[in-house]
Amino acid sequence: MRLLTAIFFSSLLCLPFAAMGATPADPLHPWQWKQRILLVDGRTDDLDDLLLLMEAEKAGIDERHLLWFILSDDGVRTNTDDPLPEAFAEKITKDHFEGSDAKAVLVGKDGGVKMREPHLDLADVFARIDRMPMRRAEMRRQ
Repeated sequence: MRLLTAIFFSSLLCLPFAAMGATPADPLHPWQWKQRILLVDGRTDDLDDLLLLMEAEKAGIDERHLLWFILSDDGVRTNTDDPLPEAFAEKITKDHFEGSDAKAVLVGKDGGVKMREPHLDLADVFARIDRMPMRRAEMRRQ
């Protein structure tokens, strides 16, 4: 009986995380409700070109509270100084790119995937973000 009670209550503790769309095991969890996240599989692209694009669009990226992570053969490049969880690249690859033709994945502040595309088009990413209700509210406040 104690075991059943413990299982019941421990499963109840997991419900809020499931409802939010992310769990503590999710490497993106630290930024949930604070940042939008752009994941880019840059392993087959020119990394320098991707980094130049991100630098050229820094103002738009910052305005939209967008963190980006480019997965490359050399590791992960990002615009955050936050430490990345152990095995970040492997988990992101498995969760978002493995078995998919996606090269760019947009994750909203709520932790849900908002876009999965076979190539990165930053203008399209910005347009999608700007149509989101939370972003519209942010724009009204500014």
